[in-house]
Amino acid sequence: MKISVERENQIIATVNYIHRKINYHSPPFSFQKFFQQFPEYIIVPSHLPKGIDGEILRRGKEKIIRYRIGSRERTIRFTLAHEIGHSFLHREKEHRCYISREFRIYYPRQKNLTELEADFFAIELLAPLPMLDKLAPDLSNISEREFNHLSKEMAERFGINTLTMRARLKDLIIYRKWEEGEWL
Repeated sequence: MKISVERENQIIATVNYIHRKINYHSPPFSFQKFFQQFPEYIIVPSHLPKGIDGEILRRGKEKIIRYRIGSRERTIRFTLAHEIGHSFLHREKEHRCYISREFRIYYPRQKNLTELEADFFAIELLAPLPMLDKLAPDLSNISEREFNHLSKEMAERFGINTLTMRARLKDLIIYRKWEEGEWL
């Protein structure tokens, strides 16, 4: 299952709207600024069933995001971004979410399209490719050791986990090839 190019563009446009609204120009993404601009969200740490990282519920105009107690900070950040994605993209539903730790836009794993869209939204919100492109060095001749070190360093900078950043940097390699026209 894959997100259509049209839907990708809709998601990126939505993320860009949020980035402009909170004035996001350098990492990490500020949830504090986001919640100031979008005060209808309520964040609640919760004891969720095993395998569920988060969920979004609606109560009138309020959007209640519950996340797993005991999760690492970077996992919580991705979970919040994922649930915010549902609130913007899938307004008609409440969601319990299984979040991919290795989300890849160009080579996604098979999963529910709704969850795939929320993962794409989350990674674009937290580590947009154009921003990552400006901050990451040339990756074409980098060793595996250097790549691992860079993944850790960039993960800290963007406030996401290293595994997710590794996947994002792999997407960046493809993005750069496409930008250079090497795919023709």
